Amino acid sequence: PLLDHKAISDCMRQGNRWNGDGLPWSIRETNSGRSGNLNSIHHGGGMDFAETRAYQPGDEPRHINWRAMARTGTPMVSIFHDDLTPVACFVVDHRSTMRFGTRVRLKVTQAARLAIFIATWEARRGTELCALTLDDQLYWQPPVSGQSGLQSITRRINTPCPPIEPAYEPDLGKTLLLLSEQLPPGSHIYLLSDFHDLTSTLRPQLHRVALTHHVIALGVTDAAEHALPAAGRLNLIWQHADPVKSFNSNNTGIQQHYCALFSQHHLQVQQLCEETGVHFISVNAGENNLSAALSGGKA
Repeated sequence: PLLDHKAISDCMRQGNRWNGDGLPWSIRETNSGRSGNLNSIHHGGGMDFAETRAYQPGDEPRHINWRAMARTGTPMVSIFHDDLTPVACFVVDHRSTMRFGTRVRLKVTQAARLAIFIATWEARRGTELCALTLDDQLYWQPPVSGQSGLQSITRRINTPCPPIEPAYEPDLGKTLLLLSEQLPPGSHIYLLSDFHDLTSTLRPQLHRVALTHHVIALGVTDAAEHALPAAGRLNLIWQHADPVKSFNSNNTGIQQHYCALFSQHHLQVQQLCEETGVHFISVNAGENNLSAALSGGKA
């Protein structure tokens, strides 16, 4: 497994102390889901008062506000927010480019830590948790609430990730389409990946998901991608379709060239997310403090 019991417990401990700083939405509102204890933005049969308005045909007589009716002389009803349980889906990339790391841990291991950390925080608020992992194929863990849901997605996210050849792997485009079909509107979606295959061709799929859900893209990067180390002659594959390139990493010009390529792609991913309504956060794979990882290194 990516994480042992001690590491998993540490992620959950940090998640239990976290207050959600850095997330772009309010946990107290949701659009859709099963019956629960959080306020929906829609009106329904909950306990939290929303407004008083004039009676309309079809309103339940038990909601008539007699005091307001006596004051205005017009039949009035009290309207309440619907109480729902939102769904949070954790999409964790287990593909070959994520099984890489040069300092503290693999990128996929940091993605698993972050997913468990945020899922612990979501579970405290009654959110139903589900997971989708991109491995040799797509693996789906259906929504479950509470600690059972947290344990279920932890097992799914924590599956072993030994080095593999980048043969056939599920692409991000199909994953985004599956999310649109499987999740109720207003779900919280956490995409944890290095987004090596996220290009402008996926703009329609990304925009479609962001139209009906709250989406965060957590781009996990390794230190060697930001600053190529002087490590002598290396064989490097920039993308799966590219041939292997052998080069001398001690060459300053080559270091600058590959770092520029990475920075350009990273910036393109960030811009594409912002243009389609997805909140993007860049995450360092070597950061131990998970709340700091979500805030650019600031605890």
